[in-house]
Amino acid sequence: AAEIIRRLRNLVQKKTPGREAIHIGEVVTESVELFRVQGVTSPKLLTLDIEPGLPLIYGDSIQIQQVVLNLLMNAAEATVNLPDGRVPEIRVSAFLEDGDVVVSVKDNGEGISADGTDAIFDAYVTTKDTGTGLGLAISRTIVESHGGLIRAERIAPFGTRVRFTMPASGVGVARVG
Repeated sequence: AAEIIRRLRNLVQKKTPGREAIHIGEVVTESVELFRVQGVTSPKLLTLDIEPGLPLIYGDSIQIQQVVLNLLMNAAEATVNLPDGRVPEIRVSAFLEDGDVVVSVKDNGEGISADGTDAIFDAYVTTKDTGTGLGLAISRTIVESHGGLIRAERIAPFGTRVRFTMPASGVGVARVG
């Protein structure tokens, strides 16, 4: 926890974090495991799909983990008390697309409005009664500081997909697993 706070302070102060070649699949898997330990959602309702052989990315694994955890928490909150007997589902995936590594968190909640997809990444914009409007703004700052992009899209008829891209490091390919 202290390390996370230190790195968030550095981010706000625009200090360059310690960066290294990391396996995004391992970071995403660790994030999902941490999320499951918190007991926010049933493990059966959360699926993980990591493409084998992803290239390494250059970044701060703790910051990337914070982004994934924030997206998971938002997805879990979006799937609470679904109408019509729908079963909550969250799917986390990491894959290669157009030379970038992509991490996607998809849920089957009510979804965001089609015109609100860009605004949700602005500071103090929230769709939740108890939200601060900082989680996605911080996530965007982290992703962009790593040379990536983050975006959200509404999925018809229900759900939201938030995905972020990270440039491959050119260092090599992560081990399979």
